[in-house]
Amino acid sequence: MMIRRWRGGEKRQHVNRKRRRGSQSDALSSILDRVNVLLDLDTSDNNKAPENTWIQQKLYLQEQRAAQNLSTLYAMLDRNVVTTQQLLEQRWEYIAQGLDAAELGQALQAQQSKKTMLENQIGALELQILNGRRKVIVSSELSVD
Repeated sequence: MMIRRWRGGEKRQHVNRKRRRGSQSDALSSILDRVNVLLDLDTSDNNKAPENTWIQQKLYLQEQRAAQNLSTLYAMLDRNVVTTQQLLEQRWEYIAQGLDAAELGQALQAQQSKKTMLENQIGALELQILNGRRKVIVSSELSVD
């Protein structure tokens, strides 16, 4: 309804029903258009969301596996250090008793080569993890743009 003012007061003017229906249908169509636009945006975002979630889950699992492998390698390295220390103590005892410690020397040499191998594997895995994170950072920066 429209309100017209005149000298003595206000008079309400009734708007034609056909006009009201037309304006309502225009309003309704504009609302529907806006809803469709919002649904399209939401749908496209939802399509990207599962893909990003899947990628994040994959990266999370890769990080978990790498961390597990790394902790296993560090545990093996710690056991190697303990074994090496025990072999050194036995060797000193053999030498103090005047016994032949050649076999222990070979075992120590084998432990040292295992230690070197484990350190190399740890270094390679740490480098792989760092490179993987760099790739993730670069790919996430590209997907944001």
